[in-house]
Amino acid sequence: MPNILLLVSPSCGACPSAKSLWKQLRVKYSFSYREVDITTEDGRSLADRHSVRAVPATIIDGRLTFVGTPSQVAEQMNNFVQTDGSDGFVLAPHLTPTGLDGFVDTVVPLLQERGVLRTEYETTTLRGHLGLPAAGVIDAGARVATA
Repeated sequence: MPNILLLVSPSCGACPSAKSLWKQLRVKYSFSYREVDITTEDGRSLADRHSVRAVPATIIDGRLTFVGTPSQVAEQMNNFVQTDGSDGFVLAPHLTPTGLDGFVDTVVPLLQERGVLRTEYETTTLRGHLGLPAAGVIDAGARVATA
């Protein structure tokens, strides 16, 4: 179960919304949650240790686990994303190299059927996915004119 630390400040305009969101998510997903005022010694120490430069800031310590049938896991993951708990996941297999095979074979198709996970990409590059223009080809033999 993850431990969520929310760094806040009395003068932070966005902090009440962040507090409300994490409290709602805690009720739904049952994780440890603590608010820490960044103006306290504990808050400054956490901010320094995690290089926090603005509040609200969320520090997640631990792992979030989804348990159940493939359908239940797909539903839990989708609900967590839809309620703004996350915009994605980093999956760590318990065994390498085959540790994610069961997940890929059973949960991924369900997420794709629900329209929450892509089945294909429109472009083949990260630049394309981000909507950036294609990078120009650099001619290694070309010389740059200087004035």
